[in-house]
Amino acid sequence: MNKILVGLVLFSVTNSYAQNVSWQQNFLHIPSSGGFASATSSSLDVTDSNAGSLVRVTIPLVRSWLVVSSFCNPNPIPPGTAAAQGNYRYWIRFPQANVWQNDASGLRYYLSNISWSLAGTDNNTNQVFVGPNYYGQQEPNTCWDVGFRWNLGSGTITLDRSMTLNVTVARANAYPGRYNLRIPFAWAYEENKGSSTSNAWDGFRQFGNVMSNYMNNYINVPVQITSKCNILNRTINLSHGNMTPDSSINNVTSPYNYQLSCDYDASVSVSLIGSSQVSGKTQNYTRCGNGGTCELKYNGNAYNGTFKINAGTTRTLGITSTFHPNDVNNPVEGSFRGSAILRVLVN
Repeated sequence: MNKILVGLVLFSVTNSYAQNVSWQQNFLHIPSSGGFASATSSSLDVTDSNAGSLVRVTIPLVRSWLVVSSFCNPNPIPPGTAAAQGNYRYWIRFPQANVWQNDASGLRYYLSNISWSLAGTDNNTNQVFVGPNYYGQQEPNTCWDVGFRWNLGSGTITLDRSMTLNVTVARANAYPGRYNLRIPFAWAYEENKGSSTSNAWDGFRQFGNVMSNYMNNYINVPVQITSKCNILNRTINLSHGNMTPDSSINNVTSPYNYQLSCDYDASVSVSLIGSSQVSGKTQNYTRCGNGGTCELKYNGNAYNGTFKINAGTTRTLGITSTFHPNDVNNPVEGSFRGSAILRVLVN
């Protein structure tokens, strides 16, 4: 008997090509710490003639993010969906630019000429800006809901984190000194990817409003304010004239009026310092010949102090010298000279 062998071959075919599905994903993230971060700018030197400067700010590098806005269409996206063009960028929200703002330090400041582009969002009156876009083909991923946290690990986001902006300080009401201007800001990272046929979503227009809840970051701007003050008479001459032994005791010269004025409000410290210090005496004493000492004061009884000079006003210091003989019973005959320094510091 002949045997007939029957063989059964089973096979399957799998499509290896990606699905041409229209899709879009758009996420906005803030640093997962709740948005907190700080950035330090270059210093700002403010003088009477220059109240503003261009400063460069670099946003900190962040590896852990919190989703604060999410859009996915469809959700979930079918497995094998084709990659599509994506763009990525940073967002930043400031206090309104081109408007005077108040700082806790007492300074008033004004932001302008921000190098990033004004964002096309709702209610954006020179507040919300976007950095340069980065483009590339990207695969869709799981739809991240608002509140989801993710970590880059050792990875980095290769986007430009630097910008420039002009900071102007209201000079009229700022006293000279060192300040730390703290400019609040919120910042975020956007992922926007998908096929062009599904780019009708315009929820990004609300990103500025979302970011307003996270204005808990600060750009620290070191500020040094100096003021120009004018001295109307630089050389001070005091004379005790001719003194008898009796009249030399506590002899006081006529006051010499020393005048100061400043272009803007300023805090000024003055001190009188004897050139030849006297042991056991304060710094405003100096030796006057071999027979005594001279005590220097201004306005009757002061030799050092700090006071404010308002813009456009003049402060007059009436400087005097009081002669104290070393020994009232044994006066030293002859002429004498003494010298001292009036130190003026604009704080």
